[in-house]
Amino acid sequence: RDFSAVGVVFGKKLHNELGVPVGLIQSTWGGTHAESWTSMEVMKDDTLYSDVLQQFALKNVKRNKDYCKVPSTLWNGMIAPIAGYTVKGNIWYQGESNVGKWQEYSSLLTALMKDWRKLFQNDKLPFYIVELADFLAPDDPGRASWAALRAEQAKAAQSVDHATLIKNSDTGEWNDIHPLDKKTAGTRLVEAVLSAE
Repeated sequence: RDFSAVGVVFGKKLHNELGVPVGLIQSTWGGTHAESWTSMEVMKDDTLYSDVLQQFALKNVKRNKDYCKVPSTLWNGMIAPIAGYTVKGNIWYQGESNVGKWQEYSSLLTALMKDWRKLFQNDKLPFYIVELADFLAPDDPGRASWAALRAEQAKAAQSVDHATLIKNSDTGEWNDIHPLDKKTAGTRLVEAVLSAE
């Protein structure tokens, strides 16, 4: 019950297609920034990250639930500890918390993919980037930023080898940031993985 629904659909379908056991490691935390999942080594001397490093410095965090937004926190706690596992690929389903600064997202995601590949010692480690689902009412001006971040996701996928964008903008509900349709994204992920083999 606590596992990603998209992950469950993906894992079951991939197992059925391949006929072999499929193991999934879930390292997720909702409402987080890409910077939380990136190592401090990448961010410390890069002006791209200066504002978020200042805004979410540990000394500025007032509430426990905001600790996950501190840069590198989730890298340290949820990515670095699994570096010893043999990983065949990554599903990257994030972006909502970066919509406010969509202009930087392609650079952030490109740096993150490079960072993770270094950690897992695999410069061809696949990334399957799930596009942000549709959200907000048709007349909501905030929709433009969501569309812009999707374009940045596509830009990152196109500029990095072994990175694939999974279409997901045709799913979702205007009034729920978490789309109810998990089957479509999970199925499209399987199709992308199998076509890359």
